[in-house]
Amino acid sequence: MTLSYVGTQKFKLSPFALYEHAVQSPDIHVDFFSRLFREIRGREAVLLREDFCGTFRISCAWAAGSPAREAVAVDLDPAPLRHGRRVHLGALPAPAAARVRVVRGDVRTVRLPPADLVVVCNYSFWLFRSEAGLSRYLRAARRGLGPEGVLVLESLAGRPAPTRTTSFRRGGRPWFTFTWERRSWNPATRRLRAAIHFRDPEGRELRDAFTYDFRFWRAAEIERLLRAAGFGAVGIVRGKPTGASLPIFVVATV
Repeated sequence: MTLSYVGTQKFKLSPFALYEHAVQSPDIHVDFFSRLFREIRGREAVLLREDFCGTFRISCAWAAGSPAREAVAVDLDPAPLRHGRRVHLGALPAPAAARVRVVRGDVRTVRLPPADLVVVCNYSFWLFRSEAGLSRYLRAARRGLGPEGVLVLESLAGRPAPTRTTSFRRGGRPWFTFTWERRSWNPATRRLRAAIHFRDPEGRELRDAFTYDFRFWRAAEIERLLRAAGFGAVGIVRGKPTGASLPIFVVATV
């Protein structure tokens, strides 16, 4: 259950670094997760588990935010984990880095200490296209939480975004373009196929840097499967609309 990564020697920029710049805001996510847990449980969360962590920037930002915090980052794909160890974990002060545990493994089968928070960002759980597959993961996430644990799933409502290209600049100069390509969308089955491409200032293109074969889950479907997996209260936190889609966080408590 990994994203596809295709590289070329002619393309010098790191796809992982470009992806992070284009779509991730780890400090904003960490602040949101911290406030959410505090509002629900009336105390600070200590151990955060980041499932489908990729380059685990959120785990590193979590540990860097407080000497009391610990993080466990889990992913099956070794390539983003290598990038995260080299770029993000290596940049942390030694005490903070020691509080981040990186695990290469299947999020459905790993056995780890019970966490206060299990978080899934960038819709990664959409990789499970069947109810049986998603249910199995949700049961595993439930087992991975402590007695006051909270699961947070980043998702979308509405419709998947159409193909679009965004340009980014650094130091006032062109840096790269990011293209999200919606290759196919079946509203009946909710199956979404998409890809991300990058282009550098010299016109060199990295196509299919990341490819996706997703199910665009409805919030009501997720809520039903969460309750069947043994979670208690389930709620939705809505973000600001972005075109056809509405960012949401599905929050479930033990």
